[in-house]
Amino acid sequence: MNKNLFLILMLVFTLVFAGCSPSAPQVDEQAPAVAVKAPPEQTITIGIVSDDPADAIATFQPLAGYLAEKLADQNILAGKVVVTTTLEDMEAKLISGEVDLFFESPYGATQAYEAVGAIPLLRRWKGGIGEYYSVIVALKSSSVSGVSGVRGKMVAFEDPTSTSGYILPKALFENQGFAVTEKQEATSSVAPEEIGYFFSGSTDNSIALLLAGKIDAAAIQFDDYEELPADQKDQTKVIVKTQAVPRHMVMASPQLSATFRQAISAVLLDMENSEDGLATLALTEETTRFDDFPPLGPARTINELVELFSAVH
Repeated sequence: MNKNLFLILMLVFTLVFAGCSPSAPQVDEQAPAVAVKAPPEQTITIGIVSDDPADAIATFQPLAGYLAEKLADQNILAGKVVVTTTLEDMEAKLISGEVDLFFESPYGATQAYEAVGAIPLLRRWKGGIGEYYSVIVALKSSSVSGVSGVRGKMVAFEDPTSTSGYILPKALFENQGFAVTEKQEATSSVAPEEIGYFFSGSTDNSIALLLAGKIDAAAIQFDDYEELPADQKDQTKVIVKTQAVPRHMVMASPQLSATFRQAISAVLLDMENSEDGLATLALTEETTRFDDFPPLGPARTINELVELFSAVH
C-alpha cells in the first residue's frame, strides 16, 4: 500500500472513531458559584462576623454574586464575602472601606453604628421573620410573675452574643432599674435585691434546667418558645415579653457614596419581585425579603435601638 494512502486511511479512521466516542462530561449547572475576582474598586463586599468562615461564605456568596450582576451599571464586576471572628475587626474593615455591607443582628449593628458610623440601610427578613423579641418564661406552677417577680431569682440567658437570648432581656431588666448580676452557675446564690443570671449555652439547656427546677426563669426567643414540644410548653408560662426589634440589619460602610447606597438598596428591595431574586434569597438563610425600617411600631429606628441597648454593659 502506498505510504501516503495508508496515512490518509488512518486519519479517516481516527476521525470516525472520535465521532462515535462518548461525549465530554457536561458542566454541572447546579455546582456552587465561585467568586469572580476583580479589583477592590469593582468588587461589592458583604461582611459577616462568624466563627465558621466556610459556612458564612457558602451562605452569602450567592447574594454577593447577585449584587455584582445587578450592579454592573455601577462598574461592579464581582461579589465577595469577608468574614471576621470579632466585631472589632469588622468595624475596622467598614471604616477602611474593605467591607461595603455588614449583615448583623440589631445589637452588633448598633455597636458598628456608634463605633465607626456604619449607616443603617435595610432590614433583612431572616428566616421569614421581620422582627423578633424575647420572652421570659417560668414554670406554670411557680408564683413568679412579671418583671418584679424575677427579683431575687436566677434566670438563664443563652450566650453573651445573643440579642434575643441575652441583650434584650438584660436591657429590659436594667432599663427598669434592676441590678442584674452574672453568676457562674445555676446553683449560685442570688441576693434579694438583684436578678441573677448565668449562660446556659442554648435554649434546650435553659428549658431543661427550668423544667428540672434548677432555675426560676429562662429568657428565649419568641419563636423558639412557640416551637417547644407541647409537653414542655404546657408546663411553662410567659411572664413578660421584651421590646421587638428588627430580626436582622444591613449596614453600609461610611465610605460608600449616597448614590451607591441607593443603588444597592434598590437591588435588594427588588429581589422579592423576580424568580432569580427569590431563589437567591432562599439560599441566604431563607431570607424572604429586604425592606426599609418601619418609621413607627415595634421595629425601632437605629437611634431608638441605641437607646434600648445603652443599659447593657
